[in-house]
Amino acid sequence: MIIVDTNVLIYLVLKGKFSEACGKLFLKDSDWAAPRLWRDEITKVFALYERKSLLSRESAILAFKDAESLLNGNEFELPFERILTVALNT
Repeated sequence: MIIVDTNVLIYLVLKGKFSEACGKLFLKDSDWAAPRLWRDEITKVFALYERKSLLSRESAILAFKDAESLLNGNEFELPFERILTVALNT
């Protein structure tokens, strides 16, 4: 299992300079998981792309659904205390 960052999901569902590398990673191990925060992060990116006319709303919705299917329900919550501790120690 690979815990993926939102950027990895974005490059896999939208064409970009790292899309090929992300595709290879997925082929190597397709058992991906991510914190539920990925949903908020990807929404912000897609909204920015839409405002800048880089992505249509329909394409954003399809890409979001693709990302959901890639994770196949492998999402988890992180406790606030743990997040705060890590943030303060970096």
